Amino acid sequence: MKKRILLLLFLLSYNLVACSSEKTNLNSSSDFIIENKSDVAESIEQSTSQDLLEIEQETANKTEDTKNLFCALGFPVLLPENPNWIKNVEYNQPNENRLEIHYYDDILGGDCVMLADKQIISDLLTTTTFDESAEETWTGKTASGQIIYVKVQHSIDDKIVIATWEYNHYKFAIQANILNDMTDTNSIPKVACYIIGNFET
Repeated sequence: MKKRILLLLFLLSYNLVACSSEKTNLNSSSDFIIENKSDVAESIEQSTSQDLLEIEQETANKTEDTKNLFCALGFPVLLPENPNWIKNVEYNQPNENRLEIHYYDDILGGDCVMLADKQIISDLLTTTTFDESAEETWTGKTASGQIIYVKVQHSIDDKIVIATWEYNHYKFAIQANILNDMTDTNSIPKVACYIIGNFET
């Protein structure tokens, strides 16, 4: 009888020790999982922060490059800052004497390009036949009050409108592609007058 009691006590003691050991192992495993999750979260946070810094730096560089192109000719050449009117603006400077600005005119409903060059802008003017009876003259005024005249010409087939003017030894031209004969083309010289209005600022 005593032997049975001792045997039962031994088995009970063994089970308690085994359970305690298993619980300790589970706690240790849980701690390991928690530590791993913490490391992964920290790694992701560091990676995300680095990516954000790189994106911010890239954006800052692009903004600085664009600002430089704004004044690439020695004076600002700016389009209207109205996202419901002027969209998809791209500045380009092929050489030190030429500036190109491609954009979409949402009022006009067509693509446009503005060129500024010290030479005659022949790549626009010599390839188009204009309707002399449809020619217009608009008046722009610089920040200091200087009057600049903008000549607006319409192609015979009404598919192209070009606005031209001169300032500070540069020749300017805006060419717009017209998709609809009923399109109001006044936004083209209005852009020209806006650009002129920012000269000398």
